Formats: sequence, structure tokens, C-alpha cells
Amino acid sequence: MQKRKPIFLLGVGRCGSTALQVHLCRSSEAWIWGEHDGILNGLFEWTAQVRASKSLESFSTLASRKDAVNTIHNIGQGDATHVAWMNQFSSKQLENVERFAIESMCARRLPPGKSGWGFKEIRYGIGNSVPEDLLRIYPEARIIHTLRD
Repeated sequence: MQKRKPIFLLGVGRCGSTALQVHLCRSSEAWIWGEHDGILNGLFEWTAQVRASKSLESFSTLASRKDAVNTIHNIGQGDATHVAWMNQFSSKQLENVERFAIESMCARRLPPGKSGWGFKEIRYGIGNSVPEDLLRIYPEARIIHTLRD
């Protein structure tokens, strides 16, 4: 079975998103999990803060980093600033953290016969950057945004 593109149902309260969720779960190969209290706001705020940190960029994410182990062994001979900061990681690894968190909640333990996955959430509306962040991580995703008149 081919893995399908994620589906994210976004909307506002009382907009019919639950009915759409149930319909998709019944009629397709996808399983759309329910709401998660908007926790992706905090996840993406944290990763945006990490990406915006000039100190973390200088000491943890740059390609031309000093070797922390050698710096510790030679602490008396040089600058130990690089070991005073977080372990080295890349921007791609940060995206992997985001992907892992989302997929741990939504892409695991799918019912038998379901190869697609997603979630519905009413807390990511206009003026919220979560939809853009989801498309950054999952450019192939489908976002369905429901509104109520």
C-alpha cells in the first residue's frame, strides 16, 4: 500500500470539520485524528526561536564548528565558548524534530487498511502560522480549511 500525502483539516468552531473528519475516515484510505488542543503552536514557536537565535546559529548550527571534544581537552590553550553552548545540530535535524513530533501523534497506530494520515484542528485559523509551517515540513500535504458563515 502506497503511503498517502498527509491531510490537515483546519477550521473554526462549529464549521463542520468533525463531520468532514468522520466522512474521510469512513470513505478513504486515510485516518484523520481529532484535535490536539493547538499544541503545534508551542512546537513551532520553540523551533522558530531556535532558528532565530544568533548564538545558537554561531555555536551550534554552523558548518564550520570547532570540535567540542578537542576544545575540552585543550581548555587551557584556547577559547571554550563552543563547549559552553548546546551540542552541535543542523537546521535539518530541527525539522526532523518537528516531523517526529507530528508523525508520532498522527501517523502511527493507524487502523488496518489505512495508509494515509492527518489531523483536524480548529485552533489554526487566520493569522496563525501553523498552516505555513505544516507546508514547509510537508510540501506535498493537503490542507482543507473549513469556515462557517
